[in-house]
Amino acid sequence: MKTFVRTLIGFFTVITIIYLLILTTLVFFLLNPRFYQNSFSKPGVYKNLEKGLKAYARNSLRMELAQQNKSYNNLTVGQRKEIDTQIEKLLTPISEENIRDFSDKNIQNILIYANGKTPELTIYLPIMKWGLPKESIERLPDYLTTENINVTQVLEEHPEINVNRDRLTSLSLLGQRARKNLLFSLILTLILVKLHSLASSKSDRVSGPAKLITVAGILILFLSWIMKIAAGIFGQNIAARVNAGDIIAGTLGSALLTDIFKFWLIVGIVLLIAGLVLFNVKTTPYSALPQSIKKTKIQ
Repeated sequence: MKTFVRTLIGFFTVITIIYLLILTTLVFFLLNPRFYQNSFSKPGVYKNLEKGLKAYARNSLRMELAQQNKSYNNLTVGQRKEIDTQIEKLLTPISEENIRDFSDKNIQNILIYANGKTPELTIYLPIMKWGLPKESIERLPDYLTTENINVTQVLEEHPEINVNRDRLTSLSLLGQRARKNLLFSLILTLILVKLHSLASSKSDRVSGPAKLITVAGILILFLSWIMKIAAGIFGQNIAARVNAGDIIAGTLGSALLTDIFKFWLIVGIVLLIAGLVLFNVKTTPYSALPQSIKKTKIQ
């Protein structure tokens, strides 16, 4: 029975260690603007995003023509050239510089809101700086022509906008909940390690938990290896891709997973080494101590 309880505690300890690492990744990476800035600063990221976004916008504009009973494939060469020229003018704002500016500021705004540092969500949308055609801007609602859009205020003034308010509320609590869960998981992990130690024999009080740390390290290394494979698949032959979704997903997936993989790899190696070191630490029961040491302890 004692062995079963110790095994059960050990299983949940390994699970909580991995869950603790997931929450650590969420709090210190995914909820940290610097993580995205560092990941996106890799060579080729913004260039590929520009390519993907232009492909997506180009396809969307052509589909809009199709909805007007003007199938792009059925047009003459001259008509296609004229339409492509107009489309390229509309795509002018999609540049590496504008994408960097737009993403950096909005990631900052969204994560400040998600971490509970501000009660209002602001979206940076510098449409007036993008050089869009005047007739396109005139068709937009007034609130979209404001560079910094207060989403909370806009939703209050325009209840007809179809946005899930509950999701915005959940987003504002994301950071707070993640930090609470991180602290709870840390405490729970320490308690489980202590319980596993108490459920072990006196000679295994250190080596028992060491086995758990070693197993957790091996599993984390395995998961980091899967991340490395996924990052490689995402980033493979991006330059040769033509589908907008594939280009964007591949660029973002590769950039973000690469840095997370490195963190998990380091944690896995540290846990594995720590577990192996502790596993070789032997605790000697009092009854097995030499008589001279026992007398010294009594004195």
